[in-house]
Amino acid sequence: MGIFFSALPDKGKLSDGTQIASRFDISERIGAYLNKSRTLEHCISLYENHRLAFIAIYLVAIFAAVLYLTWRTPLVADDFWKAESAFSIHSLGDFMAICRHFYMSWGGRIWGEALTWLFLLMPKNIFNVLNSFAYVALVLLLYFNALGRFRLSLGLLVAVNFALLACLPAFGQNILWLNGSANYMWMSLFPLSLLAAFRFYYEGQCKKFNHPVSLFVFFFMGVCAGWGIELLSVGLIAVCVGYIIIYRDKYGSVPLFSKISLAGVLVGASLLWFAPGNFVRAAVEHFSPHISTKILRVIRNVLVMGWLDSNLLLCMAFGILCFVVVSSRKTLAFIYVVGAMASAASLGVVEPMKTRTYFVPVIFMVVAAGIMYAEMSNEPTTQKIGIATLRRLKAFILIFLVAGSIGLFWEAREGVVDYLYQWRETLAIIEEQKAAGNLDVVVNDIPPRNKFCAEWRLSYIHDDPEFWTNRYIAKYYGLRTIRIAQVKPSQKVQKVL
Repeated sequence: MGIFFSALPDKGKLSDGTQIASRFDISERIGAYLNKSRTLEHCISLYENHRLAFIAIYLVAIFAAVLYLTWRTPLVADDFWKAESAFSIHSLGDFMAICRHFYMSWGGRIWGEALTWLFLLMPKNIFNVLNSFAYVALVLLLYFNALGRFRLSLGLLVAVNFALLACLPAFGQNILWLNGSANYMWMSLFPLSLLAAFRFYYEGQCKKFNHPVSLFVFFFMGVCAGWGIELLSVGLIAVCVGYIIIYRDKYGSVPLFSKISLAGVLVGASLLWFAPGNFVRAAVEHFSPHISTKILRVIRNVLVMGWLDSNLLLCMAFGILCFVVVSSRKTLAFIYVVGAMASAASLGVVEPMKTRTYFVPVIFMVVAAGIMYAEMSNEPTTQKIGIATLRRLKAFILIFLVAGSIGLFWEAREGVVDYLYQWRETLAIIEEQKAAGNLDVVVNDIPPRNKFCAEWRLSYIHDDPEFWTNRYIAKYYGLRTIRIAQVKPSQKVQKVL
């Protein structure tokens, strides 16, 4: 290398007049590149020596971010409807009676509804804090399902959080909305906790899992996990069955805890699926009974997993990582893909995938892609790519994911703050009209800016004062009627097909 540099001129031009760099210029450029490389290596070494501190700081950061967004998310849509039921609870007997009425007349999601009533009865500030802790728990449970052991990986943690921000088409509904978070985010914690135990057992047999006391706990967890969200219970059953098949192939037998857990899930799912209220609601909402319609919805629900506003990024990440990574855990990751597909397909029996229901396939795909991301550090992949190249690649991925997460948070902040400002204007109008003795109030429409708003694609105040949200919001604020101002032409406009 030194002979090569010494052969270069100090400065000058080629015969055609082209300016060439001197050996000193080239030496400076290479030196600058090496210095940058050393800086990157220094940053990587700094992180590797203080992993726990970096992870703790990051968890505090995402807790603070979600707390900020939840704090600025007002009650919307179903919150006002559920508030009427919540405010009628004055004793344990009232609570049991309202649970029974809901189970018999509307649906089997008792625990999500019970959490909603509890959250509505407590001060909103307390809910904001609890909900932010629940989001951190969701991120950690997805992390442990992907990793399968107690190991520190900031890159995987950042990837999980980024995936939720980027791939949930209704982040505000699933995470920030009081009623939506109770029925989706909170109801996912038990299933993910159960699957985390399955995942840890896959990495190393734990005999304590098959202890009689542990078996009782696993059965109880299974019932709670299955009795949550309909489509999540279907995906959960598919993943549990997949684990049982893998256990038999890997260990030569199926551990008792997995059978007991699956039995609990089936019991909980049966209580959920066959609730009398489900059939009452199906009759009220006129779900199509035609087999052909159901088949088409099942196919569509699976296909939409590849759409841009849902699982496309996760599907691409999973595919690329499967191509790059050398690992025996690809089968395990594929089980979670099957869980995502099964959950999406099961909803097709009732309705197409929409907004907040994407939550379930997304969390399964996050785990699938996370398993493959974690396997980038294994020995076969390191030998294939090279340890130095792999370290720098993961460092660059981490930088881009952190930058992307910050950008998505900023977008979320703008949408949530904008909606809150307009909602406060609406409340000011309501108070002014009530003070003037007018109980028939007209307010402005509030179009939510992005998917981080809880109101995104939910029912807001309608121009018809008898619309269900109008009636419950009017009752909540002590009005006779409320509606939005909406100007329409005198002649009916033909719909565009």
